[in-house]
Amino acid sequence: MAGTIGQFRAYGDVQFDVALSLGTDSTQDRQTLRWFGTLLSSATTAAGAGIGDAAHLALTTSANSRTLLLLDCCRLDLEEDQKAALFQLCVHFAGAYFKRRSTP
Repeated sequence: MAGTIGQFRAYGDVQFDVALSLGTDSTQDRQTLRWFGTLLSSATTAAGAGIGDAAHLALTTSANSRTLLLLDCCRLDLEEDQKAALFQLCVHFAGAYFKRRSTP
């Protein structure tokens, strides 16, 4: 079963797909990264491209480090400042999640 995954939406549309790896190299982390890799592969294939070397490296090493993976859905109906605010919300969500998960 994959770990913490989700979507951040605005006005009913998905803006970011999100996956979090706790960096424990657990089965859950590896399945989460596999899910995100499949999602990323589908998106890049649909765009006529492939997964770049940096993205591939991030996917293969993220099971061993706390990682927030975001896929920007590139919706054009959201203004830049709104998208930036939503991105910051994703980052704060991840920070709170990681902090909570490290507290006994």
